[in-house]
Amino acid sequence: MRLDGLRLQLLGLVILPFSLVLLAVSIAGVVVHEEAMRTLVTDRDLRVARTAAAALDHALQSRRSTLDAFAMRLSTSSGFASALEAEAQAALLFDGGLAEVTPDGRIVASTGGWADRPAGLLIDGLAEGEGALSASFREGNAWMILVAQREGGMVAVGALSLDGLLREALGSGSPITGSTTLTLLDSSGAVLAQLAGTPGEHPLTGEGVSEAGQAAVMAGPEGPRVVAASPVADTGWVLVIEEPWEHITSPALDLSLVAPLVLIPAFLLTLVGLGFGARRVIAPLRQLEQQAGRLAEGDYSAARTPVNGIAEVRHLQLTMARMADRIHNAQRALQSYIGAITRAQEDERRRLARELHDETIQDLIALDQRLQMLAMDLRETDPSRASEVENLHRAANGAIEEVRRMMRALRPTYLEELGLSPALEMLARDASQEIGIPVSFHVEGQSLRLAPEAELALYRIVQQALSNIGRHAEATQAWVSLDFRPERLTTVVRDDGRGFALPGRLTDFIAKSHFGLMGMKERAELAGGSLALESSPGSGTVVRVDLPLDPAYKA
Repeated sequence: MRLDGLRLQLLGLVILPFSLVLLAVSIAGVVVHEEAMRTLVTDRDLRVARTAAAALDHALQSRRSTLDAFAMRLSTSSGFASALEAEAQAALLFDGGLAEVTPDGRIVASTGGWADRPAGLLIDGLAEGEGALSASFREGNAWMILVAQREGGMVAVGALSLDGLLREALGSGSPITGSTTLTLLDSSGAVLAQLAGTPGEHPLTGEGVSEAGQAAVMAGPEGPRVVAASPVADTGWVLVIEEPWEHITSPALDLSLVAPLVLIPAFLLTLVGLGFGARRVIAPLRQLEQQAGRLAEGDYSAARTPVNGIAEVRHLQLTMARMADRIHNAQRALQSYIGAITRAQEDERRRLARELHDETIQDLIALDQRLQMLAMDLRETDPSRASEVENLHRAANGAIEEVRRMMRALRPTYLEELGLSPALEMLARDASQEIGIPVSFHVEGQSLRLAPEAELALYRIVQQALSNIGRHAEATQAWVSLDFRPERLTTVVRDDGRGFALPGRLTDFIAKSHFGLMGMKERAELAGGSLALESSPGSGTVVRVDLPLDPAYKA
């Protein structure tokens, strides 16, 4: 057999290299496919972990707001039972019970067992109007946390089961299955709660918690696992989802490594499998990724569009749709709750303004009149003392004007009597004196009376915007304008101050504790309009509110 024979040349120069290339392509195809699966699954689990962590944070914030309302009831009602009856929602949300505690830790009244709970440590040093969240503690077979809110001379404390809170945050659209473990860790890596799967030591402990917000395939004692972690805002907690890799991948991937034995059929089957995966797995998952992006931007109807693909992909789409519905419903409920709080605030402002008018102003006027009479008597008997009394008279007049300014801020009577345009013109005039810069006011179109709720919302938005200019903008001039059109009303507040860099979304202001801007946005949406913000460093700031002028918003 000659080495330069045609058969050997064909074998050595064509068949063998081509076979090696096919083998390399087969192995590379397996590796690439496995890496693609890892990326897709880790991205999916990371999105699920972030969504669940956001829902858990929302559940905590909802309970804090409810406890705040309960604490306010305690400070204004006749007792614990009366406050509990008025705020029945608090008893439902705090499954571990509620308690009224003195600032030194003594329990006055409670529902549920409070004998061994560390309420005293939680409220130690708690200031008026502040809230606090306790460290977790063990009670029976469950981990618990305490939430406190101080109002007046007492503190309202509620107990929460972490397991129950976690189940509520996940809801009916949770990703928990028989092979998936969902774990809640504290800042030190200790397990606070765990759902489904097999309980045990978690791989992200100690220094691993710093990797929260990432997803990867990690080695474990029983094989690799897909681990996704996301932090829960303002708590130091980390939510971790684990999924065994063997339950995600197929054994066919391992068998494909013996492709050299059946090289050509395996190669063809691989092409078929890749085509099937691209059409029935990858393409539907990409559609789901696009839907998730639209969902993140607030389009809750995006997740309802069905996608083709394998059953698992369809089930994932249905799960995401159910989760979107729950988040949408939660947001609408939160908006309704914020509206109720806003109305309660306005009622309280009107009450305070009425008390200032009926009591404080009258007392100051009476004091001022007596000072004038005293000054008249002293002008003849003791002129030097009369001058001092005149100074007191001027101070009393100044106090009267200051109280009246406070009354106008609390209850804009011009708004109720004359309408939006005159009220905003008076507000601009008062703000100019208060913040020390010119504030111009301009109206375009024919002024109309709107519904009281809409006028009050626009008034408060402009009031907050002018307050922000005085505190932060370092501006030399500001402008307020109203543009009445047949179909809409545009309200603009503008300044020439230093400006600032806008975040990606207005909701990002919450992370920076800029609650005034978020309050303006919420008021605009509750009134049926929308708020837009324009700003950049050194170019001033523009706040624009568009309100449709349909019959629902006209007086």
